[in-house]
Amino acid sequence: MSHDTDDPDTAPDVARARRSRALSVGIPSVLAVVGLAALPFVLVDDDAGGELRTTPAAATDGDPSRADRDRVFGQVEATTGTLPGRDGPVLAPIATTTVAPTTTAPAPSTTFRTTTPSTTQSTTTSTIPPSATTTPPTTTPPATTPPTTTPPATTTAPAPVAPSEPLRPVDPPSDPHGHEEQIALGRMSIPAIGLDAPLLEGIRLPTLDAGPGHWPGTAMPGQIGNVVVAAHRTSEQAHFRHVDRLVPGDEVRFDVDGRSIPYRVTSTEIVQPDAMWIVDQTDTATATLFACHPPGSVSQRIVVHLELAG
Repeated sequence: MSHDTDDPDTAPDVARARRSRALSVGIPSVLAVVGLAALPFVLVDDDAGGELRTTPAAATDGDPSRADRDRVFGQVEATTGTLPGRDGPVLAPIATTTVAPTTTAPAPSTTFRTTTPSTTQSTTTSTIPPSATTTPPTTTPPATTPPTTTPPATTTAPAPVAPSEPLRPVDPPSDPHGHEEQIALGRMSIPAIGLDAPLLEGIRLPTLDAGPGHWPGTAMPGQIGNVVVAAHRTSEQAHFRHVDRLVPGDEVRFDVDGRSIPYRVTSTEIVQPDAMWIVDQTDTATATLFACHPPGSVSQRIVVHLELAG
């Protein structure tokens, strides 16, 4: 439905609307033109790659106000497609979006400095004097098996026995070279001089030529009494040749009747040929060895005294 503009009832309203429209369009346009003419413009130059530039009003030849207005209106028309007051739309404030070139600033180099506190560990060394309570290291010696040494067989001397009848040594033979029956009693050994010989009964020279001879009537080895034995030093086998080398402690062993009876040297002396006391019997188990002395002579006799080894 159309309204009649000549209607007196609506005329005041129409007039007010027109005035309002004129004011809303005209006044802002005038203010914009005046302000743009008095100030430099910040424009975006498309030919310069979007670079922002400032255009002062005094740089335009001729009429600066008109030239600036034309430039502004040209920009506004190019942007909105209309001019204020020409095509009708109200000129709204131009929102200028300035796209600043993207500049990627290098990330600030941040150096993280880690400070590790220097910790000095104090080591206290205690020196304990050797005399303190220091336990010496225990050294276990290697297990060693000592060599097995088989000791020499020792024979314990049997207790001496008393003779079955009184002992009476025979007198020296009147004929030393006469014949007599040779009876073997056992063996006799003296390790110190390397002697090992048969022990015979008799003291005539032919008997002594065969080996040491036991003086008849004296004690037998192992009996209480004096065992008297004679032998040569130079003739025949000279069994007592080195009897002078015997020293106290040397062993003399008699093996008779299945027994080994040891004696020990106690002393040595030189006597005359008529010293018959060397065959005297004793109350203990003793023995006497004798021979001519010096070797090769009959002027003296060498006598070695023994006792039963306990």
